[in-house]
This record gives sequence, structure tokens and C-alpha cells, in this order.
Amino acid sequence: MTNYIEPTEEYGGRIRVKLLDDHADTRVIPCSSYTEAITLVKEHQHEVTTAKIIDREQDVVFSSADMDIDVWESI
Repeated sequence: MTNYIEPTEEYGGRIRVKLLDDHADTRVIPCSSYTEAITLVKEHQHEVTTAKIIDREQDVVFSSADMDIDVWESI
């Protein structure tokens, strides 16, 4: 038996990054953590019109149209 605490940041793909592009299809990428979602937004934010992070309750918690990902990450 191991005595450790499971990471509370893991969500089994329930967090999603939505990449919206006026000139291409919208892509939805499941993520296992906010860290992974932030990394994806940073990698793709300049390739798309808007990048969004959607939480497990289906709420948009970040939109690149409203805020810089570095500022949101620091908050």
C-alpha cells in the first residue's frame, strides 16, 4: 500500500482547449490538467483567431480574446 496523495490537478480529459479559427475548422483538444491546457494555448494562440480553456463544468475560464495567457496563468 502506498501512502501518497493523488494530484488534484488531474481531470481525466474533462478540461478542454478550444481553438477557433475564422479560416479553418474549430479544434477541441482534451487535457488532463490546467498546466497542459495553458501549454497548448501558448503553443497555438498565434495560429488561431481565439483560444479558449473550458473547465469540467463546461464554463469558459480563459479566452485569448479577453486576456493574455501569461496574465491569466499568473492569477
